[in-house]
Amino acid sequence: SKWLTLVLCECVMLSSGTLYTFPIFSPALKRELALTQEEVNSVGSAAHFGAFFSVLGGLFFDAYGPRATLALGGALKLGGLSMMAGVITGSLPRSRALAAACGYVFGTGCSTSLTACLGANYATFRDRAVHGRLVGLLLSFFGLSSGVFSLIYDVFFSDPTSFVRFLALFAGGVDLLASRLVGHPKHLALPGDAIELRSKVSGVVPRRGAWAARVASFFQDARAETKLGRGLAACAAIAAHVAVAAAFVGATGASSGAAFACLLALVLLFAAQFGTLLGGSGRLVFRRADMENVDATRSGEAEDVGDSEASRGGGASAARQHLGPAEMVATLDFWLVFASFFLALGSGVTVINNLSQMVSAYPSIPDPSATSRGLLKLLACANTLGRLAAGALSDRLAGKVGRVPFTAACIAGMAAGFLA
Repeated sequence: SKWLTLVLCECVMLSSGTLYTFPIFSPALKRELALTQEEVNSVGSAAHFGAFFSVLGGLFFDAYGPRATLALGGALKLGGLSMMAGVITGSLPRSRALAAACGYVFGTGCSTSLTACLGANYATFRDRAVHGRLVGLLLSFFGLSSGVFSLIYDVFFSDPTSFVRFLALFAGGVDLLASRLVGHPKHLALPGDAIELRSKVSGVVPRRGAWAARVASFFQDARAETKLGRGLAACAAIAAHVAVAAAFVGATGASSGAAFACLLALVLLFAAQFGTLLGGSGRLVFRRADMENVDATRSGEAEDVGDSEASRGGGASAARQHLGPAEMVATLDFWLVFASFFLALGSGVTVINNLSQMVSAYPSIPDPSATSRGLLKLLACANTLGRLAAGALSDRLAGKVGRVPFTAACIAGMAAGFLA
């Protein structure tokens, strides 16, 4: 179902955001391979190049659909990170070129899974009026990942190599498991909302305004816009908790007990976020016999074209929905997004790759490793809140400002912030 697809894709985006955990194990990579900081940067940049050069994932998705693409992404993550652990430990040749190749494979897995998540949810949430919030919610988990996994490191790990092995199993395993349930196989459509919704359970209604009733209403069925709004609110609470956890763990001297308490609270917040999206949505899993044996892509495109013509009153806008790669490259919108992403992502990669080096440059900091993990948590919080706000604002301004100029303006502002 579309709500189970969304929740599973949030988990996949969390696993893809492990790309941002590079500062946790880059000092070990630098030490064991005797690299300079510039050589460490080349390894991190190779991973980011694989993550943001998403041509492979896009072509594979168009050919085989979301499930096969998720399986490919999971396999690439598992293989790339496992080999990276081998390079650090010496079970594989300690070569900077091999480490960069491992990073590229891992990053390509992240972009492949990201493409599958966005494509699957575009297919199931066909109302374009909620696409800004939908993408903001999904990508917020990508940004939230570094804060979550740095907290997991604080609780369970002291050896970066063991942590890399854990990331390989988690990131690859989540994607491979989700590939069994996400979206729909090629040429099969999901059941419509009328089939998904179940009748409401009657019972005693608590008095209006009661605390228990308000909490219960947060997990009841509602329109897609309302449920996505609740999901955004819960995700913002998770981001705020990650920032508070960074301050709390730092104030207690990186105590494992404090980190465990923060991690436990984080698990409860994640359960609430998933619960509000799944609550009241009816059946979550359907057998093939329950699904319409039609070409899902064609039926989705037909609905999208109808919506577009009805809302914009013309066939020209509908024709734009069917641009192929060659036609897309010839549009101004493509190059506007390309240039803005090029500037912003380049500056962002520079900060992420050098985060541990920046911290170690201050001799007054007693524990540079713990400080860099604290900064990762703060970056994750700001990253998440920014994505949530941008998605919601994009939907609100959709009738006045196009998605592409809005995105370009946001990314230009991000690049300016990184430069500062």
